Amino acid sequence: MVEIILYPRYISFKQTREGPIILIYGKNKEGRVICAVDRSFRPFCYVLPKGDMGKAAQYLGEVTLTEHERTNRVVTVQEVEKSFFGKPMRLLKVIFEDPWGTYAMARHLQNIPLVENVFEGDINFEQHYALTHRLRPYSPLLIKGEYINFRSRVSVIQAKTVRTYEADEQEQLEIAYLIIEPVAGSVPGAQDNGPSGIRRAWLRRSKDRVLISTEAETGSYTEQILCDDQAMVVDRIKETITSWKPDLLVGWRTDFEGFPLLESIAQETGQTIDMGLDHSPLRLGKYRELSADITGIPHVDLMNVMNKVFREPSFSLKELYAMTLGDKQTPEPIDQLATLTPLILPILRQLSKITGLFIHELTRVPRSRFLDHHIMRETDPAWIVPTRQASQTIAGIEDRPLYELNKSCLKQTVYLTDLAPLIRRIMDEHNISKETLWCSCCRDSATKIDVPSIPYPIWFCRQKKGIMPRIYGDLIQRMERIRSIKTEEKELTKLEARFKALNLLTDRFLTYLSAKKKRYASLVCAEVLKDIIRRELRRMSGGALQSGIELIMADQQHLFFSDQEPERSREETEETINRLLGHRLDLHLTGPYDRVIFIATEDYRGRKRRKYAFLKDGRLVAKRFGLPNTLFANYSDRVIKDIVERAVRGESPNAIRIALLKHLEDLTDGRIPEEDLVFHARLQKELDQYESTPPHVAAALRMKQQGHAVKKGMEIRFFISPGKDRISSRVRLPREKYDIDLQYYLYNQILPQLDDVLTLLGIDIEEIFNADQERLSFFLQKKRQRKTERA
Repeated sequence: MVEIILYPRYISFKQTREGPIILIYGKNKEGRVICAVDRSFRPFCYVLPKGDMGKAAQYLGEVTLTEHERTNRVVTVQEVEKSFFGKPMRLLKVIFEDPWGTYAMARHLQNIPLVENVFEGDINFEQHYALTHRLRPYSPLLIKGEYINFRSRVSVIQAKTVRTYEADEQEQLEIAYLIIEPVAGSVPGAQDNGPSGIRRAWLRRSKDRVLISTEAETGSYTEQILCDDQAMVVDRIKETITSWKPDLLVGWRTDFEGFPLLESIAQETGQTIDMGLDHSPLRLGKYRELSADITGIPHVDLMNVMNKVFREPSFSLKELYAMTLGDKQTPEPIDQLATLTPLILPILRQLSKITGLFIHELTRVPRSRFLDHHIMRETDPAWIVPTRQASQTIAGIEDRPLYELNKSCLKQTVYLTDLAPLIRRIMDEHNISKETLWCSCCRDSATKIDVPSIPYPIWFCRQKKGIMPRIYGDLIQRMERIRSIKTEEKELTKLEARFKALNLLTDRFLTYLSAKKKRYASLVCAEVLKDIIRRELRRMSGGALQSGIELIMADQQHLFFSDQEPERSREETEETINRLLGHRLDLHLTGPYDRVIFIATEDYRGRKRRKYAFLKDGRLVAKRFGLPNTLFANYSDRVIKDIVERAVRGESPNAIRIALLKHLEDLTDGRIPEEDLVFHARLQKELDQYESTPPHVAAALRMKQQGHAVKKGMEIRFFISPGKDRISSRVRLPREKYDIDLQYYLYNQILPQLDDVLTLLGIDIEEIFNADQERLSFFLQKKRQRKTERA
């Protein structure tokens, strides 16, 4: 019997003749990559039967399900005792054969007349294993077993026992970087029918810098590999990655371009990209979106990280590098990637530690599910994990801002603070949680809460503390503890990363409570919490003006205050605000900011939206300023953010007018690189599910006609040609011969986003642009008429 300590970095499974096996890849203390195989775990779900439990157990033990030519059989049924939100329940644990059929089996069991409900049938096999063993990424496991012969590129140990081990997590990760540059026109699904191929690929690990290219180039590389054909390029990329076996593979556009291109070339040349540590092939789109998965080697696309985790869309590595570091020099792309990753990785490490998701999984699940994963791990292991809710609807409840001014404004001496302390106090005071709602033991003794949008009385349990106040309060306490710690410089980065990771969870808490498909959400709890917050803020705003404080806005995460007495210190402002709220809250004001812009606007559905921008640490922070997520062009986004930043900095209207005209002059004179004019959009669903044909869908249909595979999650790139026809008929793919409709950037992207800002600054758009006065006047008149009708 061998005993090892393993730091897990990746978990997967395989279905074999003997049954499913769990594969845990990681490193031991000596830095050797090892795979632990666990054959003892089986897929399962819990069933709440109707009526006689013995009869239900006998029936369920004979269930067989055949779907998509796969047969799944129930192996055994066990009677167990669990808790559902603290209430004891007797359930049947149904264990079956095939992990791939977990969701299908759960649906099938739910339709059996003897079954009342099914639990944990929507949790995948690897996640179930991690929850059962309380496994956390990079936190050590004590594994006892024997080394075995197993088809793998690393040593394999068959585990007899797996348990957590009290020791520090793996600190240093060996990171490899990858950028694949295609031959122009060769990106599958994003370009036209140009020749398919890779021009060059950069790989970097520590001091190793490798260039794999079809043509010789100058540069400082430890190894430069010249390839005669595309098949050789694919082989060398595969061999390099599998020989390095990094703890983390970081790429740029590898999910959307790099690995799909590798797969496309491999299919053309008859190759298999079997770079997994178990010799398994590269998997694309495993998580219902375009993503690349390599067994045993965690892979993340940094562009995907910025888009999905941090919500900062960026399609250019060069722009992200310049924005983050403020460095006008542009080193080679692989060096830019290697410089940026260590700045972002600590936050991902801490977020991974809090949620229990491995780093590569953070971009594979929606950001809104981070709280789900955290709560599942923080609850008692004896508790049943609730099923994700398909929908939540209560008549009369609307998703509206907590507090708002109904006009745009330009304010000075503005403070910003998290809403979290107020949310925490209200949740603790009223014990707001899903399982404490309408508690039977407190029906008569609890104080009833009247909420205008809910037509029946609300009360919460006063005896037992709810899970949501406890877990949310713990997150806030951890953030406050970090604020109070004074530490050495070397520990500062880790503390800041932990704070930002915690902030990613707490910032979206109100949205989470009222969201769909969340395990612990409750629309009633969300509306009660919001209504109490609104009462607090209205009461505060009543006496605020007498104290020189004005509450400008409260969104789902922050409060914005304007102080009319600029000579007052921040400590005095905090004390005044706390007194107005009537409670001692640890608000931690940020600011003051000398100049902040707030814009009151509406979207195309007539829903009220608030945009704001201010400077923080010398960097522009803009919420909802910029392009809609559905259509993105680097040039338009850069112009919008530049004009907003000038406005925040307090430049004169004339200087802003000149700067805007200069941007448009660069456009019309052809000084903007073509790549910056490409429209980027992502398919949010399959093509046949779209009822209309927006530009990116028209481009996707055009690509499909040209023989490209088009799927949900794919990034679509296109231009729009001039003309008076509908936009969808003027869509053109890159490398097609066409002229670019330059006015589309002005009238459809830039001006709609800047109209309110320029109006607030006293700049008349109609006086600036005279080239197409009729078109511009029509646009502005239609927009302002719509605002008047809805006022």
